[in-house]
Amino acid sequence: EPAYLRRPAGTALSQIRIVPNPYNIRAINYQFGESAPDRIMFFNIPPKCVIKIFTESGELVNTIQHTNMSGDESWNLITSSRQVIVSGLYVAYFEVTEDYADANTGNLMFKKGESTYQKFIVIR
Repeated sequence: EPAYLRRPAGTALSQIRIVPNPYNIRAINYQFGESAPDRIMFFNIPPKCVIKIFTESGELVNTIQHTNMSGDESWNLITSSRQVIVSGLYVAYFEVTEDYADANTGNLMFKKGESTYQKFIVIR
């Protein structure tokens, strides 16, 4: 089974980043390459959370259950009904699904129910 590089979980909701932002289909060689042309990455996310992607008008596009305890998750820009998303402004909503404490200090880093959102742009 292949090995995958996984980043450690983030330490605060304010550290979440969406890469690339904006996503531009014409810059495919500068993003994740031709082997993964349609991909957005979410970095520094909580170890267990749900990511909901909405259009700027509030329509739910996709829901991602992040449960692998890492700090990153990818999305292939496909809706839950298997359609490619169009150009536009999108909102990613992140909600912590489980309390998480720092293993070294025991300090609570993420509390279940905490949430934040980030905006990103897709250009096709």
